[in-house]
Amino acid sequence: MHKRRIRILFTNISFIILALIIAFTIWILAVLIRPQTISIGVPIQFVNVPQHLVVKQINTSNVKVQLSGKGSDFLRLLLHKPMYLLDLAMTRPGLNRIKLAPDELSIVAPVLLKSIIPEYVEVLIDKLESKPVSVNVPYRLDTQRGFYVTNIMVLDTVILYGPEEDIQFIRQVGTESLFVSDFVSPEIMRKLRIIPPQGEYFKSIPESVNVRALLEAEDSRLFVNVPINISAPSRFKVKVEPQTVQIVVRGPKSWIPKLQINEIKVQINLSKFTTGEYKEPAEIILPKGIFLVRCEPQLFNIKIY
Repeated sequence: MHKRRIRILFTNISFIILALIIAFTIWILAVLIRPQTISIGVPIQFVNVPQHLVVKQINTSNVKVQLSGKGSDFLRLLLHKPMYLLDLAMTRPGLNRIKLAPDELSIVAPVLLKSIIPEYVEVLIDKLESKPVSVNVPYRLDTQRGFYVTNIMVLDTVILYGPEEDIQFIRQVGTESLFVSDFVSPEIMRKLRIIPPQGEYFKSIPESVNVRALLEAEDSRLFVNVPINISAPSRFKVKVEPQTVQIVVRGPKSWIPKLQINEIKVQINLSKFTTGEYKEPAEIILPKGIFLVRCEPQLFNIKIY
């Protein structure tokens, strides 16, 4: 009896699943056959832009369209996504108000267009200008590895293209970061992508540049008896102990021997202090590319009276 109940139960479940599959199939077929109307957002793509002009701004990047057709017709839109091809052949510099035309919507027949919103779009056009620009190459490296980037050379000339009104203020463009993880050679070559100024209407030729970077091993050096510069109000007398400091710096091996003691600035600013005794650190200012290892002492005995 128990086995019979189990057999009946599984027979019923199989029947229910089969019925659900048939019902779902019928529903899908009805959806595919039945006429429908849908509303979707369609991106705008510019076509026939005159070579001497550039699009600076448009008041909308999408149009809302209402389409009609059978459900099966809309399946084609998954493979052939519609696009509004905005023809700019007749535009001029300045603000252009353009009426949207149904025949500029790329849709696959037999889907029919019922409406487009908005009726007009406003496109700001400017003259296209070009100019050579310098290139800045930011870099990242592991300074714990004991080497430095001492020189970066961009081997290509870069021409920037963009709107006449904006390009006059641009003198330099940047690249993606140059990352150096290890010191395997004193010279490395990389091809880095140009990052144009913000705005889709700027582009550069070439889009990437060849870069040569020079690397150097690290060296360090001790400087003794480096004088301290004290800034304090003239109405006070100031006594600082000690009056000189020992500095250890690190940097590229070829730079360290050339570093002079007068290029190292040690200063203590007491302009906001009043009379009393203090223990204060000094501010160490070093040339670009040179780094502080340690300063002795770290704190100075200061008496203001």
